Amino acid sequence: METQDAISRIIFLIGGKENINNVWHCMTRLRFDLIDDNKVEKEEIKKLPGVLGAQLQSDQFQIIIGPKVSSWYERLLAALGPVAEKAAEKPHQRKGLVSLFMDTVSGVFGPIVPAIAGAGMIKGLLAGLIALKAVPQNSDTVMIIDLIASGVFYFLPFFLAVSAAKIFKTNEYLAVAVAACLMYPTLIDAAKALAAHHDGAASALWLLNAVPIPVFNYASSVIPVIFSVLALKYIYAWVDRIMPEVLKTVFTPTLTLFIGALAALVIIGPVGIWLGKALAWFIEGLFGISASFAGLVVGAIRPVAILTGMHHAMTPIALQNFSDRGYDMLMPMMFMANMSIAGATFAIWRVSKKPPAAHGYAVCGNFRAAWDHRARAVWRLNAL
Repeated sequence: METQDAISRIIFLIGGKENINNVWHCMTRLRFDLIDDNKVEKEEIKKLPGVLGAQLQSDQFQIIIGPKVSSWYERLLAALGPVAEKAAEKPHQRKGLVSLFMDTVSGVFGPIVPAIAGAGMIKGLLAGLIALKAVPQNSDTVMIIDLIASGVFYFLPFFLAVSAAKIFKTNEYLAVAVAACLMYPTLIDAAKALAAHHDGAASALWLLNAVPIPVFNYASSVIPVIFSVLALKYIYAWVDRIMPEVLKTVFTPTLTLFIGALAALVIIGPVGIWLGKALAWFIEGLFGISASFAGLVVGAIRPVAILTGMHHAMTPIALQNFSDRGYDMLMPMMFMANMSIAGATFAIWRVSKKPPAAHGYAVCGNFRAAWDHRARAVWRLNAL
């Protein structure tokens, strides 16, 4: 059966186009937010060629595809047509806080993983070239390669704004406009001057000499922009509701942007920064009490979290640590989990008596785990 036929069957087996509220993908899975989960014929979907598995997790229906998920997703969108764009019009079932949190985190970070992964790989390769003295550390070559990689992380709020706006069903361009306010050079320069203890550096800017705007560097930040876009959704809905019909075209976005940006600068952004710092302090405190225990916990739950999609919850914590401190203690623990998965795939390749095709799956999984594609390795193991 061709891929397109399998996709057509998937749409039919999950209840048809009208049962799809939203659809996106991560590194290995197609993720569906469905209106009625009871319409899904999960066992039949598992039998389709190219499908490695299927599960209902955190109010999402997930179909595990593996490394071909991007091409499947593009074909799925083409098959769905306008339904993918009209998802916001469909009713939602009420979800629990944990399910809502997991849906949000995976939905926001899933689409931008390719950019983050690509930039991270370039940074890692550059660090290796510098360590091997293949290129001079202060050369233009290093500067150019570094700016290619660092741009994604520095301007991460813009990526998150677009992704969050899609998840929260609000205007993407207004979301980017709010992110631009947080990333404006004047604010960032003021934060850098404050951090460097320059003379005359202010801890806050004042609007009309009455409203303080705390000075923070929001470059590379994660939490502030996500919560700001969430607030923007409700601000937009409120403004649109009270605005006279004749004025909506011009004044709804104007008032929404002004209120949303002020809310982000005065309240949400600073609270998000301190929340991120609190998470970093908690992780650091856990490692301070017992680094071995912390490593054991993270390493043990990582593979299980990958299988359920809950590993996305660790991503904003790690990125916030990099933003606040310049380093992260979760990533090394995750890397050790990767190496254990890589070791398992290599062992299966070594002792397996299955056909050469199965050996190929194991070897492929080994390299994917070593290069941080843990989920693909895990699901390839399960497929053997």
